[in-house]
Amino acid sequence: MTTTTVAATSTPASGLNHPIPTRSALRAALVSEWTKLRSVRSTVWALVLTSGFTIGLGALPASILFGLVWDRVGPQAAFTMGAALAISAAVGLVAMAPAPKTPAATPRSRA
Repeated sequence: MTTTTVAATSTPASGLNHPIPTRSALRAALVSEWTKLRSVRSTVWALVLTSGFTIGLGALPASILFGLVWDRVGPQAAFTMGAALAISAAVGLVAMAPAPKTPAATPRSRA
């Protein structure tokens, strides 16, 4: 009969297995992404093209709408519309932000 022992696994010092990321886990993730971005050429192209298309697809209709309002109503209405849309976008982003997580209460030991 043979006996096998299983070594206990421990979490790494960087805290990557922890459900709440720590500073060292965030740093490790950032270093990993930066290394990937610098070493894989297609990642850079994908990032540039994605951001370019996203900005372009948003700027084209916005410019057309701004020009139409400027021509038909006037410059004050066009800038007012732009400000109103910017404020509504900011409010929407704030509303979509996740609520901060509060740490669970830990029982205090009586000494």
